[in-house]
Amino acid sequence: LLTLPLLAEAERWRSSNVAADNWQSLVDGMQRSVDPIERDSIFMGQVVHDGTPLIVPRKVYGEHAHFLGDSGGGKTSLGLCPLMEQLGLSGDCSIIVVDLKAESMELLGTLQETAKKARQRNGQMIPIKHFTNQIGRSTFAFNLLRYPYWRNLELYLRTDILCGALGLTYGADYGEGYYSSANAAVLHHTQTLFPDVTNYRDLGERVGYVASNARASDLHPEIRKAGVHVKTVLDRLGSFAALNASPDSGVTDEVLNGAIDFTEVFQEPQFHYFHLSSTLAPGASPEIARLVTYSLLAASTQVQRRCQVYLVIDEFQRMVARNLEYMLQLARSMGVGVILANQTMQDLRKSTIDLIPAIEANCRY
Repeated sequence: LLTLPLLAEAERWRSSNVAADNWQSLVDGMQRSVDPIERDSIFMGQVVHDGTPLIVPRKVYGEHAHFLGDSGGGKTSLGLCPLMEQLGLSGDCSIIVVDLKAESMELLGTLQETAKKARQRNGQMIPIKHFTNQIGRSTFAFNLLRYPYWRNLELYLRTDILCGALGLTYGADYGEGYYSSANAAVLHHTQTLFPDVTNYRDLGERVGYVASNARASDLHPEIRKAGVHVKTVLDRLGSFAALNASPDSGVTDEVLNGAIDFTEVFQEPQFHYFHLSSTLAPGASPEIARLVTYSLLAASTQVQRRCQVYLVIDEFQRMVARNLEYMLQLARSMGVGVILANQTMQDLRKSTIDLIPAIEANCRY
């Protein structure tokens, strides 16, 4: 009688640790199960009171998910990493990770370990490419402006994509709409005059030329003032060599041929990791993250989509703008499941924008 409480506590501890230690065998068993429901589901943990496994159909994540967890609470190690590994081991999807926290390489390590297991299990070779905005670190090139599918997009659509990605769309109210339209007008006129620009550095220079020399009949003098802001944003992106790799920039053919191309992720499984430190490069990281998102959605319209793509964004509140809801709706129709993660719901409510309703309405899990 005296030892019974201690034995009961020990049994609870043993059961919880056996479950944790056997995570891999549980996942492997589900993926090889004769039950189609188990085989096509993700193991996300156990119900506390009775140890019942919690499994979620994979198709749910194609309709977006939101992970919430305090710093150090296991949001990455207990939420994102196990999910990414199980999705990746299915062998029929691509995973794009945008790491805006970028304090560790845990998410990249998960992609590498998943690719290793896929190779050992069934001989499947899943390529991994990484990008970073930190100077002096190895990286693959990523330049939206030089992709063939970019040229296939209508000029106004290209303008809308760049304005959204560069944070130049402020809203539809009177004042916000005026400045948003001014930015779009400057970018559209610049691309009309210089359609063959293939990097942000040159595009920024062309915007500066248009802002100084455009005729009043083409751009109203008041509208041309917006070119100063547009040029500043483009100049910041133009300072990153990996973002501006093009035949005109002097890089080798090996770099250009190996660059990240999002049309490929819809054709065969691939893993891409974007290490975007918001601490070391706070000005450019949100813009690059939005470029990743818009580039992925644009690429999805130009290819036959053969496999599901999952876009994982950690600390996503640092990059989103007012068009979050539209982006999530568009991604779902384009075969892209968006998996968002951040620390608190209050991070999603700012002085001028409240993202909570968009998250609650568009994330199924």
